[in-house]
Amino acid sequence: MTPEQIKPCPFCGNIPELIKRGNEHTKKVSTEIYCKNCNVLMVVGAIRNNLKWCEEKVIEKWNKRFNPLT
Repeated sequence: MTPEQIKPCPFCGNIPELIKRGNEHTKKVSTEIYCKNCNVLMVVGAIRNNLKWCEEKVIEKWNKRFNPLT
């Protein structure tokens, strides 16, 4: 999955941000999807996996959530 495949926020409909923390040289990495408008945040972190894995998992989880706007 790519950042372009992130669905809009389920509460306000805005496009959320994808934020990566850490790098390939640190032990802990995480990727967040954050909506600035309503402060909704979803985080996936890992110690043994890389940023690409975190990004794929957080996008997958974000896109599976309940969407009251539909």
